[in-house]
Amino acid sequence: MVSKDVLWYVLEDLAGYLSGLAALSSRYVYVGQSFPEKRPFLGDDILPDAEALHRFIVSSGYAVIYSLVERDSEFGDREYAHFIIDVTL
Repeated sequence: MVSKDVLWYVLEDLAGYLSGLAALSSRYVYVGQSFPEKRPFLGDDILPDAEALHRFIVSSGYAVIYSLVERDSEFGDREYAHFIIDVTL
């Protein structure tokens, strides 16, 4: 299961969205998400950066088995986070 750059659209029920991905997946979910470089932005109180997303995933009961945060120099050094989550643990 793959989720790429959609979390801003489901912020009001982020926990429900992750739960839905887990229900549709047999084991792993990939989450890729960019974070705007300019502050403030809509949703920065919920997910200000990749570290906050990592904490949210773990606090929701899922295991992050791989994570990588890139910096995109072409777009103002914004963060792009990659997570592989094991939803069976």
